[in-house]
Amino acid sequence: MNAAQKADSFEIVSKIATVVNLFRCQFPNALADLNPWIENAETIRYEAQDSIDLSFHVVRHSWMCQCRSILMQIQLSPIALEKNSAIVDTASAEIQLSGHDYSGQQWYFSTQRGQNFTGMILPLPEAQDKLCHIACQGLKLFQCAQAKQDIRQD
Repeated sequence: MNAAQKADSFEIVSKIATVVNLFRCQFPNALADLNPWIENAETIRYEAQDSIDLSFHVVRHSWMCQCRSILMQIQLSPIALEKNSAIVDTASAEIQLSGHDYSGQQWYFSTQRGQNFTGMILPLPEAQDKLCHIACQGLKLFQCAQAKQDIRQD
């Protein structure tokens, strides 16, 4: 689900802004998009209610990241979405990153599937380190106990 739609409380807005700032600190030329999905019948059909999706775009192809756009999906487990749940563990959140250009997805990274990038064309090692840092910091941010109480959209 688009991050702009999930931004329904001060806490969530703050956390989304922090993730954007984390990304912009590492990649200052990137522009954040809190609505990466166009709302049409196909995207609504595949919309994940337990996901906060945002993307980052560069004006020209980023040779460091080997892409033009990076989609970030912050996946939260149903347990993390329950307002009264006190369970927070390492499985309660996952961050997925994928790099895209005019020919489609170039690479993929997930915090749940190890610290390995997969794909046709991978980011340079320096960019991989920066992207891992962003994902790990974002994961810590969304795994704190208060975050899970405000995510659920009624």
